[in-house]
Amino acid sequence: MNKASHIKDVSLISEHRVNVRTKSSGEIVSLNISKKKGEKKKPVSSLTLIKEKGVKSDAHFSSERQLSLLPLESVRRMKNAGLEVGPGSFAENITMVGIEPSLLKIGQRLKIGPVIVEVTHIGKDCHKPCAIYKEAGYCVMPTDGVFAKILSSGEVRNGDTIEIVKN
Repeated sequence: MNKASHIKDVSLISEHRVNVRTKSSGEIVSLNISKKKGEKKKPVSSLTLIKEKGVKSDAHFSSERQLSLLPLESVRRMKNAGLEVGPGSFAENITMVGIEPSLLKIGQRLKIGPVIVEVTHIGKDCHKPCAIYKEAGYCVMPTDGVFAKILSSGEVRNGDTIEIVKN
């Protein structure tokens, strides 16, 4: 896959590619950004991550949740439930394969391309049911969404490796 490409349809990622990753590493399959909070993010070829601030030009820049990640498998699960969703539909900045949120801990560091981030939240409290929840009766973000603060600045691209850093 070309590093500048992104996945518009979750069915384009082969099961083999998802399963070849180890538990300590994964890969970016889609980078996503939005100008306004509360809307689906649009795929882009790269993101500029700014230390202690967030994703440059993203609606959530300078918020508590500087960076959001979601496994592609979570998107697939919602698609299999009959929803028309894809990468970015859950407002995640990074859609990834190979890293299971249940294996991460608060304070765990990840190396995403050249950037180091630290996990601050796993899951998201929804104060009101989101559109996904209203349609499907459940949503993956409360259990599968990963949020992180950015510890070093840099640019990440589609296809970059995500590694769990030993703390």
